[in-house]
Amino acid sequence: MRDGSESKRSGVFQRNPALEELLGGLNDLLAGAEQRAIEASPEQSLPQVFIVGCPRSGTTLLMQWLAKSGCFGYPSNFISRFYRAPCIGAKIQLMLTDPRYAFRKELDDFRLSAVRFDSELGKTEGMLAPNEFWYFWRQYFRFGEIQQLPPEALAAADVAGLRKELTALANVFGKPLALKAMNMNWHLPFLAEHLPRAIFVYIRRHPFFNIQSLLQARQNFFGDIASWYSFRPPEYSRLK
Repeated sequence: MRDGSESKRSGVFQRNPALEELLGGLNDLLAGAEQRAIEASPEQSLPQVFIVGCPRSGTTLLMQWLAKSGCFGYPSNFISRFYRAPCIGAKIQLMLTDPRYAFRKELDDFRLSAVRFDSELGKTEGMLAPNEFWYFWRQYFRFGEIQQLPPEALAAADVAGLRKELTALANVFGKPLALKAMNMNWHLPFLAEHLPRAIFVYIRRHPFFNIQSLLQARQNFFGDIASWYSFRPPEYSRLK
């Protein structure tokens, strides 16, 4: 969802092709088991908390704060690797990191990870740090050049599957689920209609500093300020 090809990214921001291939195969293998897991997950009344607003407005910091509070389940860097099977990923994460499932210090190395309050263009460090989770969202909504989808694309989205997946993930944690949803900024009424327990937290930053941060992000991510960074609004072609 960022402008230009992979080759335009600055070195540190380029994807790892070997990792992408490994995760693609792993998620293909787990997708069937994930479907069985979410079908068996009971309905619950816990809300989903969606963080929305402009990129570079403080959404990552808010997610880190929510994660650190211990009051919410959330997609971590570890769970994000299971983008087609996040419920399974969350269960594995609990096994590795939750003291309730410890056994004679066999996996103590994993318990050293903690949520910090630093990041680089939304990218956090540490297996338990919150992740933007964009790969997960793209399974349900096929975005093109811009993130405003035509009515037929929204109608074709597997919203029932999304609702079941979010419910199952919250059930694993036994807590309300919090995650970023800025890619859905143009479809919040649609989400609210299909996810009646959703709560939307809209982050706003002073426009001057938001613009400044976006320009700095372009420079850091691409090496120039001409390439479009992050989500593209319906007016993208005219603005560009």
